[in-house]
Amino acid sequence: MSIRQAEFNTTANQLLKSPAGKSGNTWQNKESARMNSLTTLVWKRLTDIYGQRFVSQHGPVGGEGFRTWCRELRGLSKADIERGLHELEKRVEQAFRSGITVFPPSAIEYKAICQPASVPAAHRPYRPALPETEEARQARIKTGQHYINELKEILARNE
Repeated sequence: MSIRQAEFNTTANQLLKSPAGKSGNTWQNKESARMNSLTTLVWKRLTDIYGQRFVSQHGPVGGEGFRTWCRELRGLSKADIERGLHELEKRVEQAFRSGITVFPPSAIEYKAICQPASVPAAHRPYRPALPETEEARQARIKTGQHYINELKEILARNE
């Protein structure tokens, strides 16, 4: 873990555990203050990664772009935000090694990067609709043993 990630984790943990300030007593105000604080951390980190390109594209902390990011990132967990930052760092590093210029993501792109990748249905394990009967299980085992024995015989002949 890099120093920047450790700093982010420490600050994010403090923000998620601490009350949200004096102005509001409602859960929404506290959550909004925490989200603003987390978005500020993300903003600073993305400014570190992308430099002036990020600020010129999205504006300063507190501006309209920042408020858009706060709305888009609402509902993401600390782990989601960390995942997004880690993924962006990897992408920028790979692009740099390849000589490709990478531009900062939009709030929606960053939100998508933060969320865990879904596995397409074609790559998920197959689950039979009905449980396997004992007869079918025994037949499957017997067939498997038959083919294993055939392979053993072929290997023994080739030695």
